[in-house]
Amino acid sequence: GSPAPIFEFDESSRNYFKVILPAHPQYIVTHALKESALMWATGERQRAIFNLESARKRVPTSEILNNQLSEYKGLL
Repeated sequence: GSPAPIFEFDESSRNYFKVILPAHPQYIVTHALKESALMWATGERQRAIFNLESARKRVPTSEILNNQLSEYKGLL
């Protein structure tokens, strides 16, 4: 279920080969929720919201990210 890998080459001089393995959307959401909960609990509330907003840009269809953002913003 992960996105397809991205391959980059230096076609002119053939000096490098790079493969980017994008994270699974579920991992992005889970990681963002966990990190934001820790930030929120330690008083870094704006940073927690920014973290969730960044994750939402990568997974815009996530209802749980939207719900958590709404909750945190409502508590501010």
